[in-house]
Amino acid sequence: MDFQPQFRLIGPVECWGPDGRVDLGPLKQRTVMAALLADTGRVVTQETLIERVWDDAPPAEVRNVLYTYVTRLRRVLASANGEGEESAPVHLLRRSGGYLLEADPDAVDVHRLRTLTARAKGPGLDDAERSTLFRAALAGADGIPLADLTCAWAARAREHLVRQRGEALIGYAAVETRLGRPATVVDALHQALTDQPLAEDLAAALMTALHHAGRTAEALEVFARTRGTIASELGVEPGAELRRLHEDILRGALDPVGADRRTAPVLRRGGPDPAPVRPPIAHRHRAWAEHPVVRPHMLPAQIDHFAGRPEEEAAIAAALTGADQPSAAIVAVIGASGLGKSALALHVAHLLREEFPDGQLYAELNGGAGPAVTAQILVRFLRALGVATETLPDTVEELADLYRGALAGRRVLVVLDGIADEEQVAPLLPGSPDCGVLITSRDHLAGIGCTRVIVDVLREAEAIRLLAAVTGEDRVRAEPQAARVLTELCGRLPIAVRIAGARLLTRPHWPISRLVARLSDERGRLDELVHGRMAVRDALDHGYRSLDKPARTLFRQLGRLDDDHFDPRLVSQLLGVDQDTADDVLDQLVASHIVRPAGRDDHGKPRYRLGGLARLYARDRAEAEGTDREARRAATLSLEAHRDTRRIAGAVCHPRGATLLPRTG
Repeated sequence: MDFQPQFRLIGPVECWGPDGRVDLGPLKQRTVMAALLADTGRVVTQETLIERVWDDAPPAEVRNVLYTYVTRLRRVLASANGEGEESAPVHLLRRSGGYLLEADPDAVDVHRLRTLTARAKGPGLDDAERSTLFRAALAGADGIPLADLTCAWAARAREHLVRQRGEALIGYAAVETRLGRPATVVDALHQALTDQPLAEDLAAALMTALHHAGRTAEALEVFARTRGTIASELGVEPGAELRRLHEDILRGALDPVGADRRTAPVLRRGGPDPAPVRPPIAHRHRAWAEHPVVRPHMLPAQIDHFAGRPEEEAAIAAALTGADQPSAAIVAVIGASGLGKSALALHVAHLLREEFPDGQLYAELNGGAGPAVTAQILVRFLRALGVATETLPDTVEELADLYRGALAGRRVLVVLDGIADEEQVAPLLPGSPDCGVLITSRDHLAGIGCTRVIVDVLREAEAIRLLAAVTGEDRVRAEPQAARVLTELCGRLPIAVRIAGARLLTRPHWPISRLVARLSDERGRLDELVHGRMAVRDALDHGYRSLDKPARTLFRQLGRLDDDHFDPRLVSQLLGVDQDTADDVLDQLVASHIVRPAGRDDHGKPRYRLGGLARLYARDRAEAEGTDREARRAATLSLEAHRDTRRIAGAVCHPRGATLLPRTG
């Protein structure tokens, strides 16, 4: 038959059949599958399976439990095979003392990695052929092996598989360097060394590739970082081979074997090497002109359990990588605190790393403003770009000029997280049209020409998917209605859903319905939505503190009302000011995404809404900071609103002498 089921052990344990991914069942059942796949084509004894799956604490009647899992897995494999038993390419068979999984080893990613790596290292091939084999071996092998398994066997196997992948990557790097393409493996080596910071062979491969790509300063930084890690972790110096490589790089004694065309000479037969092509430089500072090209990689790690916003993600990526334009592409992700702006920006920035091969710069501002903050960021960026810090000027304007010169002719992504306003961001914008800028802010940044992507609370499916990613799909599948109610009680706010999921994860004995019951009490809901250093109240407080005094007062007053919908006239009455002044204060809450437009009433007048967790937080602030006068005013207006509602209801029910009002519900 043509179709062959595929199995993944690098990343979560997965099986892919003709109709897509096949559910392998609960954790222990997936562990049985992984233990059999690791020895595809060989008998695995029951004793070995029990040890791999349950460590030293098997349950009573463990062999019966194992038999149940094997029976279920046979049904799973039947679905994955997609055809009758006789022609099926994968079988799970009982053998004396154990079980045998029959499958093509090339259908299992770890065996494919091992086989292709061995072929790539074999005799009789040229470097182009070896490169093709190494690339095929490493394709799809960039996740954490057995990522969803927690047993001791999985931990041991994970270390072994990571080493195997590292050996394949080192071989690939050597071939690509000989072919004059060292830059193609730099990012993968960086990531591998991050995962294995004590692996001297990976450090050596990365240093060699960086040096031959014309990035000698980065190669030396890799040695310094690796040496420091080895010294702090093991209390020794690096081995003689790595130290010798470091000395050879310092003396320029490594044989040239080809390099990245943008940054170093390309060796050609039968003629002299052409002069290296260098990016434009800031001529005012000789130290920058003499410094080797450095490609910074400043992006922090992505947040765990990204909620997934496919539409917003696509809009950001399209704007940053679209057609040529006269200036840098700028995208601003706009939204209130707690909506996951930073997580979305970092997720997309990591996805687009290959689109910006000259590096990524990152700064977290958290609304901090002023020339001193901007100057500190510019100094960090210039240092990351390789500019000698002892020659830097003093003023923000001069630093910004030097920064733009350092970026000229380079394709760098600049990520600025938590920008307060356009005045703050202006000095940090590159002048080069090849660069991209990704900003997060609560402000609309109306003074900057950019693509704005507005984020709101999660859609229902996204919120449930996030909850399942944190707390486990099995629990969400077991209580789908409770999961739906839980995300609604969280206002579908990403940080709130993530906290709720984390609380459930650390309390495996709780059903979801128990947390739903605890969150059903509005007065205690914010106190419940806390886990470790994460707290919904802290996220909302960040947005509240950014408001001016009248806007804070209005926010507190709105939290005192019985109804979460209101109109501008009520705002004027709550604040005791004229309508124009009230509209200005209300506009600030709308611009900060705290209050949302809610359509129009029957007379065409605008309506607004303060709902969800923000309303509970407003009530919280009113009790903590509000005055008695504010409380009396809000109580009076709420009472008047109730009277109006009863009067309108009476007019509808008893229309004699009254005008019938249209039904709005």
